[in-house]
Amino acid sequence: MTHDPTPPEAREPAPTPTALLALAGRVIRGLRAALHEADGSLQQASVAEVASALGELSAGLVQLQQAPAAEGGGGLELEELRGQLQAAHRELGRLEERRRVEAELRDQLRLARADTARLRAEERGHLTRTLELERVRAQLEEARSEVDTHRAEVDRLRARLEETAVEAGSREEALKQLNALRLAHEEQAARLRCAEFLNAELRQELESVREERDRLVKRDPDADAEPVARQVLEDRARLEGERDQLRADLRVLEESRRYQSRRLTRYQQRIQDQEQALHELFSELRVLRGAEDGDDPRARTDALSRAQLQAVLDNPIHRPALRQEPEAVDPEAPDAPLREALPSLAKDEDSARQA
Repeated sequence: MTHDPTPPEAREPAPTPTALLALAGRVIRGLRAALHEADGSLQQASVAEVASALGELSAGLVQLQQAPAAEGGGGLELEELRGQLQAAHRELGRLEERRRVEAELRDQLRLARADTARLRAEERGHLTRTLELERVRAQLEEARSEVDTHRAEVDRLRARLEETAVEAGSREEALKQLNALRLAHEEQAARLRCAEFLNAELRQELESVREERDRLVKRDPDADAEPVARQVLEDRARLEGERDQLRADLRVLEESRRYQSRRLTRYQQRIQDQEQALHELFSELRVLRGAEDGDDPRARTDALSRAQLQAVLDNPIHRPALRQEPEAVDPEAPDAPLREALPSLAKDEDSARQA
């Protein structure tokens, strides 16, 4: 208890225990009302008012203890007043504890709002990725349409090739167009696979982001959001690594396509060389037919025997080229067996094309 330096004659009369008990009851009711407010928040004015009343109650208790005992029963009222004062102190402690807890909750709410703002920014980024996904889907549909168009073009050229296989020039041109369209078809197929890979990657990332967003919306706002943010960053890094791996695989496929294109070019060159050899063979055949008629003295020094010529004609690789020069077969020529063999050789064009 503090000592009051005021002279006894200047002091105010000490309050009665009944008045102090009424004041203590008012203080306790004020504390309880502050602790049970409807909105769950503590007002600074209410706390200050209760603290002032509690100080007034403490001062009155000091004056009552320093004053001489009044009527009988004052000691019991003083003890009751002390109990009320201790209860008021306990209520005030609870009030201060609640203010501290409310301040902590307010800080956590501010952090949660900051996390919410950051997550909204990330959601806007994911919406951008969603738009990119839609664009990739449109490109995928366009690539599929182009593939279908090229397939129809290939089928049309195949039919035309079958119709014009008799003409060597048309056949060579059709083969060139077919090879060019095959290369374009392979390129479009590679683009389609790349678009499908990217589509699957973006779809998976979008589903993951949607699940994470739903979970964040349903979670407790007082919970710590740092593990969630860290998980989102780890998932983003993992998806970027998978995207880089897919791009590396696409580069490998592109190198393989170029290698196959070079091989096709070499095969075309070999076909041209074989066709040139067949042209030379037909020249030798015309020389032989002229020698049999007695028009060419080179028949006496012929280096290509009839058996060797028949072996060359029996080779399936050379059968398609025999139809390039039908005018070389003379109906009046004496080599009737060879002329009769030519239609059967021409029918094997499909097997020769496969060979």
